[in-house]
Amino acid sequence: MPYQVNVVKTEEIANGTMAVHLSRPRGFKFAAGQNIDLIFPDLINIDPEGESRIFSIASAPHEEKLTLAARIRNSPFKSRFARLKPGESVIIDGPYGEFGWDEDISSPAVFIAGGIGITPILSMLRQAVHEEKSPSVTLFYANRTLADAAYFKELKYLSLESENYRFIPTLTRKNGPNGWHGETGHIDIPMLRKYVPDLHRPYYYLVGSTPMVWGTVKLLDEHISRDRIRVEDFTGF
Repeated sequence: MPYQVNVVKTEEIANGTMAVHLSRPRGFKFAAGQNIDLIFPDLINIDPEGESRIFSIASAPHEEKLTLAARIRNSPFKSRFARLKPGESVIIDGPYGEFGWDEDISSPAVFIAGGIGITPILSMLRQAVHEEKSPSVTLFYANRTLADAAYFKELKYLSLESENYRFIPTLTRKNGPNGWHGETGHIDIPMLRKYVPDLHRPYYYLVGSTPMVWGTVKLLDEHISRDRIRVEDFTGF
């Protein structure tokens, strides 16, 4: 169902990455991990890929606003997204998608996120904290540099607040203002085993670009059953 909503706030949340906070329609319900379509009718005859794109919702279901985030690229849609201003009206449709917690939230979970793929995972973690649930979570979060890591401070803070949540950031291009003492390189089986000795126990939630997600699925297929893997891939636009 389409809704007309207003832009409440925009902010830069990482290098070249922008978040847009939207007013939430009355009665709009969604589950943590779901997504919506963002629609710009004025792009119908401008963007060859159309006037709408799918965005995972970064905010949690209990929050008053809907938050969307994107890497800004040189495309008509992303340029339009980057120009949004408070008070402007946009159209959304949804929610859609089945990515989210398994029914048994008590099962250990391993989240593997690349770049802006962190958004549905952030929604899930925020909601778990709000509901005072304590699932055992290990989050692996890959970015090129620290400046590219959206929501890094919040994710690190959450890990300090909960003994059941471990945050394992890794940089594929080693960089940091005061040096970097965390993991480096792409997420692979040796890195996973370092923090998750028994790879067979958790459920795995993978979010990021299509090559990153399905490349990781291929690695996991050699060690665990596919029915323990949940996937949400971002095609980019």
